[in-house]
Amino acid sequence: MCGIVVYLSLDPLPPSSDAPPILTALQSSNAVRGPDAQGSLQTQLDSDLTLHAYASVLHLRGSEVTPQPHRNENGDWFCWNGEISEFENDGKLLFSKLTSPASSITSVMASIEGPSPIHSRFLPLATDLSLQKSSNTLYFARDPIGRRSLLIHKPTAAQPEFILTSAPPIESAETAYEFEEVEPDGIYAINLNDVAAGNIGVHVENLARSDQPTTYTSIPTLNQSLPEPHAPLLTYPLVPHFVPIVTRFSELLSESVRLRAQNVPSTPPGQSRLAILFSGGLDCSVLAYFADKHVPKDSPIDLLNVAFQNPRTSSNSNASSSTYSVPDRQTGLQQLAELRRVCPERVWNF
Repeated sequence: MCGIVVYLSLDPLPPSSDAPPILTALQSSNAVRGPDAQGSLQTQLDSDLTLHAYASVLHLRGSEVTPQPHRNENGDWFCWNGEISEFENDGKLLFSKLTSPASSITSVMASIEGPSPIHSRFLPLATDLSLQKSSNTLYFARDPIGRRSLLIHKPTAAQPEFILTSAPPIESAETAYEFEEVEPDGIYAINLNDVAAGNIGVHVENLARSDQPTTYTSIPTLNQSLPEPHAPLLTYPLVPHFVPIVTRFSELLSESVRLRAQNVPSTPPGQSRLAILFSGGLDCSVLAYFADKHVPKDSPIDLLNVAFQNPRTSSNSNASSSTYSVPDRQTGLQQLAELRRVCPERVWNF
């Protein structure tokens, strides 16, 4: 998870010490999304148009922290929040492809939505923003099914700035700014040559991600009919047919967890390096089970469980159970006992 901010104004930006309050607030709210590195750049595009880009980095891949925004000597820059590469920094990898002479942003982004030369295993979970200096165009997009946040503030008479941000401002004085989600339906582009003397918001163009529909964004075929009322249930003799499927599914889940857990920075002995939101349900229990296989055994795993006080229980004087003994707490404790049974070498913090 990284944080991204783009602030586009028709007024020159003052020195950083006198930055607009909304920009300062957005940088603060996005800094917590990327504790390992923060960076910014400011570009005076012409006498009337100033662009400020900020990014924070949560380091999960590569041997070294790679700050953002990525930039080159031509004045192009790129911010990225996503997952496509197993070993190297995603943003660095994509930026090199985007700035190669024969590429376009649509062809590069289309190539990673599914099997691709970049990486064949992942649907990119991404938010990206980039400025192509040669054409003076700002591009921004979300992943095709919207699993990475990106908000937009469109200019108004009272708040004429154009803003893109991963997280809204926290400071109450700046929450008057209205934000909405960027739709994950394409790649958006703003030709900055067109906006120097006009409203920024009316110059946003939606580009198709690809000339061909992708399997990840197409609506799948749904069943058109209901089963027979008395159709027989699957019986035991059919189970062996599913063994290879279940085995392969288990392998893919384990590999997916490994890729996300193996490069989490180490912590001092006895301290957790990984936490899992844990209600005790099937999904989080499976994640915890596979995490045990890929995190060093001497590193505890935190299971974060949220339970709200039950007022009906607290008002019942005859209640013998805790007022926090609500369903998610109970299932969490049950699955904690199961994890300690099947993974006894691990310290599980609940």
